[in-house]
Amino acid sequence: MARSPFKPSKNALKASSYALLASFSLAFCLPVASFCAQTPSPDAAKKLLHPLSQKALNRKPKNPVEPEDTGPKLYGPTAPDAWRAEAENGNQDAVEFSKCMDFVENSDPAQAKTCFEREANKGYTPAVTALGKAYLEGKGVEKNTQEALTYSLRAAKAGDPEAQYNTGLLYLNSDGIMPNFHKALYYLQRSANQQYSPAEYNLAILYLKGIKGVKQNTIVGMRYLQAAADHNDAHAAELLSRPDELKGFKGE
Repeated sequence: MARSPFKPSKNALKASSYALLASFSLAFCLPVASFCAQTPSPDAAKKLLHPLSQKALNRKPKNPVEPEDTGPKLYGPTAPDAWRAEAENGNQDAVEFSKCMDFVENSDPAQAKTCFEREANKGYTPAVTALGKAYLEGKGVEKNTQEALTYSLRAAKAGDPEAQYNTGLLYLNSDGIMPNFHKALYYLQRSANQQYSPAEYNLAILYLKGIKGVKQNTIVGMRYLQAAADHNDAHAAELLSRPDELKGFKGE
């Protein structure tokens, strides 16, 4: 039976949903520097997800194609700032990475970039994460979202929560990267599962606002928001201090 010309095709519906996602990201997500959240544990987080989101986590989206990982196998700590303790204990890789961070603290991004590249080429995870962040923010290098994704994704797969967060943001909406909400949610969720507060805050906003793939749920959103505040996220604490603004989410 021929399809009615007045009934939109599945491709047309899919295209409209991506358009809606892109418009939401531009209007709401980009103005906020760190904007989504996390949950207490991986199992608890998984149960909180809306069915549509759960399906997204369980399947590998076809597009966009992820950069091929041709670098050395990564090693080293993935927890934020865990390299500091290793450097104090004399771990040579951590000591070398600490020298890179000294360049950052001394406002010498060009030297920091060279140092990060040297350590990233060895496969040291904190350096790979730092290099991805440098390309994402354009510090010491020309901003390049493709390079940012290449490095961030490598470290994200190794389990680094900061890299997972940056990867999620890149897939959510970045120039030069095709928006892929399923992957954005996937990496933001995994970052949040490790109590990385920027990811917790961003997921809170996604649930409080509600977009394609995440059904608006103020209860879940508030849990993420409180988790982010508990983990010292300033944006979350500020929003919790404005109950009148939070009431606006409930009315949407």
